[in-house]
Amino acid sequence: MSTFTKNTAVRFSLATVLLLCQPFSLSAADGKLEMMTTPNLVEGTIAIEEGRYEEGIALSLLELDTGSQSKQAAALANLCIGYVKTYDLDEAERYCELGVKTGKYDWIAYINRGTLRYVQGDYLSSLSDYARALELRPSNRVSSMNFRAAQIQVSKMSGRNPQLSAN
Repeated sequence: MSTFTKNTAVRFSLATVLLLCQPFSLSAADGKLEMMTTPNLVEGTIAIEEGRYEEGIALSLLELDTGSQSKQAAALANLCIGYVKTYDLDEAERYCELGVKTGKYDWIAYINRGTLRYVQGDYLSSLSDYARALELRPSNRVSSMNFRAAQIQVSKMSGRNPQLSAN
């Protein structure tokens, strides 16, 4: 491989990594929630990240047959996001659950399933999923932000001031 080809491949790889693991905003009652793809590039990831959800779903469904646990986990994250973003919540439920069960990139799977739960109005379950994501990756900004949004909703339901219960 020539130096030019190696340098081009490195630049492409770095650009790809910058695109991956990008949070996706989802409007919520008290701000925005975010979902995340995995750092593993698979067919469908870029389409999902660019908002081409139907294309990303189709490509990710094909990726599930590869047999690689990392690629399957990435495809499951894509499918969870794609179906939440297209409001096919039954399919989102299916793939978000499978994502959590794989154990690969589980902190991302918990973020995404938590966002599904939030969209479904199950704020206690979303709070639990975000808390688990924070246990697995304590410094993650998306987990922290989504946890706070769910905490506000739970506090509103219980009639408590969310400022008093915040850490």
